[in-house]
Amino acid sequence: MFYTSKSSFARPANTTQYAANELVANSATAASVEPLRFSVEKSAGRGRICRARIYSSNSAVTAANFNLHLYSRNPGTPTNGDNGAFAVASGRYWLGTVACDLSSGAEITTSTDKSKGFAISGFIQFDLESEGDWATSRAIYGLLETAAAATYTPISGEVFEVALEIEA
Repeated sequence: MFYTSKSSFARPANTTQYAANELVANSATAASVEPLRFSVEKSAGRGRICRARIYSSNSAVTAANFNLHLYSRNPGTPTNGDNGAFAVASGRYWLGTVACDLSSGAEITTSTDKSKGFAISGFIQFDLESEGDWATSRAIYGLLETAAAATYTPISGEVFEVALEIEA
């Protein structure tokens, strides 16, 4: 069985350009950053992520290269907030990373937004009963980071929605 789990956030109301390896998040204050949360209840906490899709409310993206980091538990409060250097307290529950380039290749673009799917080389397998926090969270978590060599200029209050395509 395949299903999709989605999560989204609106970034702060500014247009400050991102440098490489910076966190893209809902708040510039580290303590207020909420990671993306993907429910995996349909797969009883086990499965594999086969593909990711990213939607942005910014239709004119350039240098929009991101890394989607996925975790079997909430990665906790990052060292910095939005537009700060990407750093988490522990990589213990890291599942994998999906490279996402919204600025090139085939995508769906309208006058108001952009969406693109990204294949995962192989897949990212997860078993939250053995490695995650199945009893309380029933979710996979994600953080978005600008990729190396990226200098991304956002729009104010830009919305990102990420969908994981999961095989149970």
